[in-house]
Amino acid sequence: MSSASIQVGEVVAHKYRIEGIIGEGAMGMVVSAMHVGLQQRVAIKFLLANLAEKESSAERFRREALAAASIRGEHACRVLDVGTHDNGVPYIVMEHLDGHTLAAEIEQRGTIPYQEAIGYVLEACEALAEAHVLGIVHRDVKPANLFLAESVGGTRTLKVLDFGVAKSLAYGTSGKAALTKTASFVGSPLYTSPEQLHSAKDLDARSDVWSLGVVLYEMLSGNAPFMGESIAELIAAILYREPSPLSCPGGELPGELTEVVLCALAKQRDDRFASVGELADALAQFVPEEGALSAERVYRVLAATNAREARGNSLPVRSASERGATASRLTSERRAKRTGSSSANRASDTVDSPIRRRAVLALVAVLLLIGGGYLLSRTFGATERETGTGSTGSVAPPLPVLPPRVEAPLAAPPEAVAPDTAPPVQAIEPAREPARPPTLRTPALPSTVSAPRVAPPAPRRAAPPAQPPAAAPGVVAPATEVPPSDGKVRLRDYGGRR
Repeated sequence: MSSASIQVGEVVAHKYRIEGIIGEGAMGMVVSAMHVGLQQRVAIKFLLANLAEKESSAERFRREALAAASIRGEHACRVLDVGTHDNGVPYIVMEHLDGHTLAAEIEQRGTIPYQEAIGYVLEACEALAEAHVLGIVHRDVKPANLFLAESVGGTRTLKVLDFGVAKSLAYGTSGKAALTKTASFVGSPLYTSPEQLHSAKDLDARSDVWSLGVVLYEMLSGNAPFMGESIAELIAAILYREPSPLSCPGGELPGELTEVVLCALAKQRDDRFASVGELADALAQFVPEEGALSAERVYRVLAATNAREARGNSLPVRSASERGATASRLTSERRAKRTGSSSANRASDTVDSPIRRRAVLALVAVLLLIGGGYLLSRTFGATERETGTGSTGSVAPPLPVLPPRVEAPLAAPPEAVAPDTAPPVQAIEPAREPARPPTLRTPALPSTVSAPRVAPPAPRRAAPPAQPPAAAPGVVAPATEVPPSDGKVRLRDYGGRR
């Protein structure tokens, strides 16, 4: 069914004449109609035709009618009738409301003063308290489902709408009544609690407390506490990030009110307010007159349920001051617990898993071992370079020690020998060597006696053979060759030089 299939003037069930279309959503379409017999204006919600063929959608639509009809308070839209259209599409007849949604109010005004915003949340707490008593979790609390109905006198009354995705805890989790699967997702992501993102099947009343905290945050600041450019970024922000600091453009907010909002937005369910009653008690202190009355009504609804569960044992009725003191104590305790857990598990998942902690500890141990091994390798490498050891740990053989170099002593200069006592000089065979240039003829030695010649010192590296002592002047050494016939004496240098 679509808007084209609904004709203005058509009569449904022979008593509701269609006057116009109010709006269309993901699951149904709401039209304005007039009761022909009572001349009373009503609103009729039809389930879409493509969803009516699915059994789960039809059952969920039926549960919406049952849940809304069970809540009789003034802050819930009353259900007047249910039925099925001629084409087989089910419908719900509800009271007609004049006004607009809270989403339109925020869009028009930007922000809402905290006293007025708290009043709206307290009215929503009254309707949700009655639903929670019946075992119904709304799961889709958002400004678009909070309607500001205007009465004849001009006063506004907040109404909780659209229990289409409500979950009834009374049905259990087995059989056809368990419509919500673990992998399915229902509700609006911007106002969905972390546990609902993990598993839409495991929910309780604290999920609606989270959604109310998001709505209050948006009314005070004009923005949602968690934002993202995509659905994946938004879900990651809800699961792992802290909300942006709460600030009010129109003025300062009480510090205690900021703590109440953060307590409602705690990641762990145990760190939030346990019920809408505790949230109402914490908010009542900021609007003493209206807040005290609203918190009292919420408390009485919840206390009556607790009394029935206690099998007739009456619960003590607390005064407003006692409830305020209890709410302040709960807020302080949850703030301390939330601060400690967020500082210790800021990068951890919202689900506290022992397996995750052990995995993190194992990873840290492996990193420490790797770091320690790297430091040891660096240390041993430096030691090996200093001591000369190899990478395999074997010691390199020491270098051979060379014997000290022995140098030949310098040749002592020959002593002068007198001509009479000089020993005869033996002939020395000259060494074979390459051809030499022709010898030079030297003049005859003078007859005068000169000082004996002293041989120069030999080089340090190699000791040359000892030179024979020079002959005394006037003495001719015997030679193997016969001196030339010209009578000149030929001198030979047996060292190889001429």
